[in-house]
Amino acid sequence: MSKLFDETVCLGITFHRPGCHRQERRTKTGEVEVRMADANGNESKPDQSQLRVTKRIFKHAAYKAAADIDHKLDCWLKNRSLPSPLKRGTHLIPVKMLDEVYERLRSDKIEYEAKADELILAYEGAKDEARGRLKELYREEDYPSPERLRAAFWVEQKLFDFSPAGEGKLSEAIYKEERQKWNGIMDEAETEVKVALRQACLDLVSHLSDILTPKADGKKKRIFQSTVDKMVEFFDLFDKRNVLNDDELKKLVGKAKSFVRGDELFIEGLKNSDDIREMVRTRMEEVKEKLIPLVEEGPRRAISFEED
Repeated sequence: MSKLFDETVCLGITFHRPGCHRQERRTKTGEVEVRMADANGNESKPDQSQLRVTKRIFKHAAYKAAADIDHKLDCWLKNRSLPSPLKRGTHLIPVKMLDEVYERLRSDKIEYEAKADELILAYEGAKDEARGRLKELYREEDYPSPERLRAAFWVEQKLFDFSPAGEGKLSEAIYKEERQKWNGIMDEAETEVKVALRQACLDLVSHLSDILTPKADGKKKRIFQSTVDKMVEFFDLFDKRNVLNDDELKKLVGKAKSFVRGDELFIEGLKNSDDIREMVRTRMEEVKEKLIPLVEEGPRRAISFEED
């Protein structure tokens, strides 16, 4: 039985919302024309039948705020989940962090609903603004009713259940088949998860080391609070994410963590003291040299922590 599977749950989260763009259907008639100009200012007109022009039918801060909630939660979850071969929006959550994740999710869902309500209240005004902006390209049929628009905002949440037959809805035969396939995925994913965590640590350590290395002319590179904050967050959450008990990485994380703090005094020291900068840089280089072979010994295909 995969330890990775036993120590984690799969949580699928999708923030549904209506699109605010429509394709301009009359492009081919010439009502919408796209012209190109070369360096000399000579215009040419591409074949309009080969073009698809989209327009934004409304614009409002509440819609953007709703989208930002989705994006920020996804980024937040990536720092608290493990990389996995699952589809986008499905997170492999350590069981120890599930309560924290559900608390954040409940809060974000409430805020998401509130932004949707805010948009509905301002919907007619947003349509009036679009009417003036789009002019003859305004089409009333592009706009759903307020009721349909509001209904398009909802949050889909699924906790994937591979419980034994009798507790779940699957027959014993189907359960065994699906569990066998799932275990195969998890067995392969365990190695990739371990390498991905190591790579994430290597990226952070390498980045800080590079920033603390003077430029060719001897000048200092600028260091940002966010650089240190990302490292501190990774170190603070590492033990909960280390469900595979990667002792080699744990030792290196502990070593790097002992030389990095997120308080203002530490940041000021990095900015103003050459001795502190060099001491931290040297320690990060030591950790980096030991991390590189740990990453290189993993599979060629690794799961990235970066956003798509």
